[in-house]
Amino acid sequence: DHITSFQPRVALLLNITPDHLDRYDYNFDLYAESKLSISRNQKGTDALVFNSDDPVIRERMSVLREDGPRLFTFSLEEVPENAAETAVEGRAYLDKNSLCLHVNKQNEKLMYVDELALRGRHNVYNSLAAAVAARVMEVRSDVVRESLKSFSGVPHRLEPIRELDGVRYINDSKATNVNALWFALESFSESVVLIAGG
Repeated sequence: DHITSFQPRVALLLNITPDHLDRYDYNFDLYAESKLSISRNQKGTDALVFNSDDPVIRERMSVLREDGPRLFTFSLEEVPENAAETAVEGRAYLDKNSLCLHVNKQNEKLMYVDELALRGRHNVYNSLAAAVAARVMEVRSDVVRESLKSFSGVPHRLEPIRELDGVRYINDSKATNVNALWFALESFSESVVLIAGG
């Protein structure tokens, strides 16, 4: 909201869904523009990594400045036949059960989804975004892979609390909107008893 000179070398747009709208006169477009302002001061040497599966982000990418950042995408839904021929400079994507990268004109299978430390579809998205951003910053693939295998998560995001009498208790109090709750529930194949408030 208050960016004047901030110019990130790499910025990420994970998704844009209705949240915090009370700060934007309940106008979703104002909220979306605020999120997109992360790239306002980026130049051609900087990188913007965005979720090409998000329709709001995808629609707004077509109006970026010509002198704006280099573009990199991540997706669970699009498997490029030849990633080298895409309009963006690089991407991270899911091919069958593998996290794949196309960065610096090189394709690689980084790791299998079941090797990720965190569960859930939303964390696959987050892992793809983190992987492509790290590779843009020239972090070696083996370091990226090890980080994604060992990252233990943050408090209040699908945080295991305890197991008692065969019941596992999970704290996901950071799920502050319907989409976040949806993705959290989608992470479980076993039965869930949801305790929610707000």
